[in-house]
Amino acid sequence: RESGGLIEISNYGKFEITGPGAADWLARVMACKVPAVGRIALSPMLNDASRLIGDFTMCRVAEDRFFVVGTYAAEVFYLRWFEKHLPKDGSVAIRRFGINLVGLSVVGPNSRKVLQKLTDADCSNEAFRFMDIREFDVNGAPAIVNRLTYAGDLGYELWMEPAYQRKIYEGIKAAGAEFGI
Repeated sequence: RESGGLIEISNYGKFEITGPGAADWLARVMACKVPAVGRIALSPMLNDASRLIGDFTMCRVAEDRFFVVGTYAAEVFYLRWFEKHLPKDGSVAIRRFGINLVGLSVVGPNSRKVLQKLTDADCSNEAFRFMDIREFDVNGAPAIVNRLTYAGDLGYELWMEPAYQRKIYEGIKAAGAEFGI
């Protein structure tokens, strides 16, 4: 709370949803407004009887590319539900990441300073607002970075291929040493 912390967050269900029909499809299957490019929306998902069956973070990486994060325990259930409701015209594709995408969360009042030491990207509050998503290198490794945490404090979720997790982790630990991370 006073400086910063680091935790692994790989234990989520993660999906990439792409295609020219992705935004319209997500607008139908999720119970929220689809975010603008570079933005994030928290989204419940309802079944055909309007009952809650999922709670997601929907991130719009590009016009026709979304990164969707939900509960790991229901990842296979979500995939089956998504596939059952895909449009028949092939305008939407879905990919489940499983363990092929892992994550770290750096949180706390000094988390921006830690992240800024590891990237050339502008991490200022003006350039990287709460509920923004960006793709940039962290400690020389490619990552998807969300300005969002479940803790409610300033912080970031960093998603990367497993091959880069140690490099990013070690960079955060080294950059955060002066802050007691």
